[in-house]
Formats: sequence, structure tokens, C-alpha cells
Amino acid sequence: MRRQMLRVSTVLVAGLLVAACGAVDDAPELPAEEPGEVEEEAPVEDGQVDASLASEVDLAVTDAAAEAGVSPEDVEVVLAEPVTWSDGAIGCPEPDGMYTQALVEGYRILLDVDGTEVAYHGADGSEPFRCDDPQEPIG
Repeated sequence: MRRQMLRVSTVLVAGLLVAACGAVDDAPELPAEEPGEVEEEAPVEDGQVDASLASEVDLAVTDAAAEAGVSPEDVEVVLAEPVTWSDGAIGCPEPDGMYTQALVEGYRILLDVDGTEVAYHGADGSEPFRCDDPQEPIG
């Protein structure tokens, strides 16, 4: 009985492999990209805000202004850009903290509050948090 189940399993696996190989042959051929044709996003320069981060920037500005006791209009946005963090610390590790060891897509926001640079970090889909000892993203 066991030998018969092994044969059936082997036949099923072989059939799936043949079907998968056939599906690849039927796939449409994509045009090859020529070198230099890849369109890369331009990096966000100082003083620019990536439009996709507008709500996160508003939250960070409001928080920084409240912390400093100034008006949000007195807070200057230096940089707001999407980044990739090296791990779950999101560029702001705490001593003795344990973090997932996986890349995390997120963002960083740098603000100028009364001449002091203040950093806010976040993961995609999360609200920004103040980071007093910010680390650089990997990308």
C-alpha cells in the first residue's frame, strides 16, 4: 500500500512539473530592455517632499511643533523621502532592543525646528515617530 502511494505521488509530482514547464513555454515573450532604458525615480533632494508622504509629513510637523511649543508654520521640512530600513528598528534602534532582521520599506522625514534638526521615521502604512538618534537607511 505504501509503495503504491509513493508511485501515485511520484506520478502526480511529475505531472505538475510537466504542466509547469508547459505554462512557461506558453508565456508571452517580453521585450528585452536595452541598457539605459530603465527609468529610475529621481532622488528626493533637500527641501523636497515626496507627494506620497504628505499626510505623514503633516503628522510629523504637528508633533514637532507641539513638542517645541511653536506654530506648525515655524517648522521647516528639510526632507521627506521613501527609504528602505535594514531591520525592524526602522533606523531608530533602542539599547537592548530586539528587532526583526528583514528589510522594511518606509520613510524618513527631517524637520528644522528653531535651528534644530528633528528626525521622524516610519514604516509604510504607519504613522511617523520621533527618532532622537537616527540611523541612515540602506536605500
